[in-house]
Amino acid sequence: MKNKIEDLLKTIISKSLKIPKKKINPYLKASNCKNWDSLNFLTLISNLEKKFKIKFNYKEMIMLDSYKNIIKVLNKKIKK
Repeated sequence: MKNKIEDLLKTIISKSLKIPKKKINPYLKASNCKNWDSLNFLTLISNLEKKFKIKFNYKEMIMLDSYKNIIKVLNKKIKK
């Protein structure tokens, strides 16, 4: 299941941030991705919430600043 979630996450990040899926890796962060701007970040959050049928609170949104952190937060949300 982990791989399925990560594959889906890569697709959502690719579409939201407008970057090729092959460039999405564990080292992807807001600080090293020029397309990770405020508008695309909000698009990413919205797309994640829709696809996984979840809602992020403010504290969780702040944590969504890297691929690794998104996986951590998603895993916690999905397990609830």
